[in-house]
Amino acid sequence: QDLFDRVIERWRLTGNTVLIAGTDLVDRTIDAEDIFTFLDGRLAERFILQAGDVNRRLASFERQPDAEGRYRVNECYCHDTTWQLALAELLRTSDVVLMDLRNFVAANKGCLYELETLSTAAGLNRVVVLVNDRTELPAAQAATAMAPAGRFVWLTQQGDAPPATEQVLAPLLGTPAR
Repeated sequence: QDLFDRVIERWRLTGNTVLIAGTDLVDRTIDAEDIFTFLDGRLAERFILQAGDVNRRLASFERQPDAEGRYRVNECYCHDTTWQLALAELLRTSDVVLMDLRNFVAANKGCLYELETLSTAAGLNRVVVLVNDRTELPAAQAATAMAPAGRFVWLTQQGDAPPATEQVLAPLLGTPAR
C-alpha cells in the first residue's frame, strides 16, 4: 500500500491514472470523494456491473488536472463479469501499465489473462511488473511471450522492502533510473 501511494502521488503529476479494482479492494482505495458519493446514495455509479456500464463509467472520468496540476485517480470497480471488458477499453487509450504480481501463483488465471492481453495490446509502450521471491515468474513470463521486445519491465522486490519509488517510476515515465 505504501509503494502504491508513493508511486501514485508522483504519477498524478504526469497524466491520467486509472485503477481497475475488484470489489474486494474497495476498502483499500476509498477516499473522501467516495465517502461523499456513498452518503449521497450514488456509490453504485462507480461500479461496472454489466457490459453497458463500461463506456458510461469511462466517460465519467475526470481527465483534466485539478487546480494544483495533479490529475485524479479514476477508479473502476468491476465484477468478475466486467473486468475484462473494462481492461480492453482502458487499453485503447493507455500507454503504460503498472501491475503488482508479488505473490502471484500460476493458478491465478485472471492475472495470466491480463498479462496475455497486455502483451498484444496495440499502442501500449511499457508494462512495469512488480514481483518478489514468491512470484511464480516462469508462468508470468510465459504469458508475455507475444509481447514486443522491451514492453515488459520486471522489478524484483528484495526481501520485505518494496522497490524504491524512482525505480518504479523511471520505466513508467520513460526516464532513466538514478
